[in-house]
Amino acid sequence: NLQTGKLADRLDTKVRSRAMAVARDSNILLWALNSSGSGNLRLFAMRGGPLGQLNCRRTPVTIAISDNGRLVAAGSSDDNVYVWSLRPAKTAGPFSGLGRDPNHVALSFDGRLVAACSFEQAMVWDINSGNMISRMPTTRSCYRIAFSPDGQRLLSAGMMNEVTLWNV
Repeated sequence: NLQTGKLADRLDTKVRSRAMAVARDSNILLWALNSSGSGNLRLFAMRGGPLGQLNCRRTPVTIAISDNGRLVAAGSSDDNVYVWSLRPAKTAGPFSGLGRDPNHVALSFDGRLVAACSFEQAMVWDINSGNMISRMPTTRSCYRIAFSPDGQRLLSAGMMNEVTLWNV
């Protein structure tokens, strides 16, 4: 509770956590364990408890969950990006081409696109077809990305005080 400072819950993962994300509309917490083992992505309902686990092939280094809680994306230590649809349950990917571990992943608001960035570039893929639709070279080490609400642009932020707006 933010007003009282009282602990609401504690999640014991048994393994060090690597990243976390929250689905705003559905109150689902996603966290990634620093592990390449089974169940290294965990889903938890803020009002209800554990929802399940997903398996990223290698250690997830960055994660995202759609606002409605239906899509999960993970950038993996195998240099690929994976996407899971939770309803119905299915996996898409690997989305490849970054050439190194992703620094960040993002899902478009309409759930059609996934993006990832590494130090040298940002890439956007169509989730359904698996096709790469855009590759943007970055000169200042890309660390974070985000889609515009209409999914037509990608914002990237990196070192050297640079923020770039790309047409997807």
